[in-house]
Amino acid sequence: MQISHNSPSGPSSDRFIRILLDWARRIFQLSALAAVVLFGYLLYGLILGDVGNWSSMGHADRVRIAGNIQSAIMYLNIALSVLILTACALYYDDEVVGYLMLGGAVALFYGVPFLFEFLMSDQIHLWEQSNNTAALAIYNEFHIAALIMGVPGILLTLRDILLRILMGVTIRQEQRKNMKYGGAVKVEKPPSGALIGVFAKCWQLPYCRSSFRVHCPIYLERTKCWRERVGCMCEETVIRKSMDAIIHREEIIKIDGENEKSPTESTPVIHESASKGGQRHVRIPHNPNLPMSLKIERCRNCVIYNEHQRLKYQLLAPIFTVMPLLLTIWKFNDFMTVLNTFMRSIDNAMSHLALVQNPHQTTIAQSLISSDTIAEYLIVACVVIFITTLWLRLLEYCIFKLMI
Repeated sequence: MQISHNSPSGPSSDRFIRILLDWARRIFQLSALAAVVLFGYLLYGLILGDVGNWSSMGHADRVRIAGNIQSAIMYLNIALSVLILTACALYYDDEVVGYLMLGGAVALFYGVPFLFEFLMSDQIHLWEQSNNTAALAIYNEFHIAALIMGVPGILLTLRDILLRILMGVTIRQEQRKNMKYGGAVKVEKPPSGALIGVFAKCWQLPYCRSSFRVHCPIYLERTKCWRERVGCMCEETVIRKSMDAIIHREEIIKIDGENEKSPTESTPVIHESASKGGQRHVRIPHNPNLPMSLKIERCRNCVIYNEHQRLKYQLLAPIFTVMPLLLTIWKFNDFMTVLNTFMRSIDNAMSHLALVQNPHQTTIAQSLISSDTIAEYLIVACVVIFITTLWLRLLEYCIFKLMI
């Protein structure tokens, strides 16, 4: 009796990976706690401490407080960097992580300064006039923290978009096993492939069975089964006739007398009654007792038609991904006009809620774009990524849900 031994490299490597993940999880928790504590320390010094009373402090106190603020900011950036890296390592396969980082970056870059400008805009001008380096450093730290979160957030979001294109089609291939019609059919090499996969006919796809194909009226007519709403996966007449021809080795000839035999395939004729005849005089069977809604449902649950939809998605997904970016570059000035109009509408809405004098002078949202080129391009990138994601989800819904 032969005894097989498991290779020790497998279990040991799995154990090593588990140890790494456990340590990464602990580091993630500690860095998150450190980031929260340091953020709280900075906000405490700015709101409740004497950081805002810069002009009334002596030189020694200014140096001490500025040093403490700079040290806290440095450690905060380290904690945020470690937090982002460990989050990427632990949750890299979760598509929502990139969007959360991107949303957090936008909130820090625009939301927090917006609140500062809205709640105490005069105080910020006083900090600038008094050269309050400590308060301004805390204020600018929100921009730095946003960049620390935004860069990996954009990369993870782009990765998710790319995986939707590359892995989405693979997932659809795996789902074919659950199809009602043809789920257990093995992949076969088609007789001749189309130049572009999405334009292939049903008998040019890898799930068309060669033994059935030579006796299939769809193949003889050189048409598509989803166009005729009948095929070798779902229609009993086609399946029965093909099986009879295989079992009894019938050699069937076309109705018009054409003889187009290949070395491996005989040319059949369909003798049963049909409701439609094509250009090649091949009669395609149709079931008049079956409503069109059920015929459409058969196509939705057919492995061949789902393969056709997968190829359609594979062709359109890159186009839908690049389209928002190209349109933004082509119509960048128009895009910025629309964005400024949107920001102006936010300022108008906030001016009605502001409990200050001259609320019509509130231009916080619009100034966040026009004041900094980096901020302008950051919000443009976020909007483009958001539109691209929605565009791809719409494409997935149309192709795989609505089956358009």
